[in-house]
Amino acid sequence: MTGEFTVEYNNNHLYKGSLIEGARHGYGVLVYPDGSSYNGYWENDKEHGEGSLKFSDQKLFSGSVSYTHLRAH
Repeated sequence: MTGEFTVEYNNNHLYKGSLIEGARHGYGVLVYPDGSSYNGYWENDKEHGEGSLKFSDQKLFSGSVSYTHLRAH
């Protein structure tokens, strides 16, 4: 499956964005059950590139993500 989709996973995570061959790739938003979210770029089904994490307490992190390793700007 390739294109723009909304996907609800079995773990109640909700993803809206680009998929390439079923993997998150390109721009997308992932919302977790506790209300926290990642809004940014993906590569090979992992957070990668510019993005922001909003935590359930509404604190915000913006910066670069390299395969789930965070770097603030």
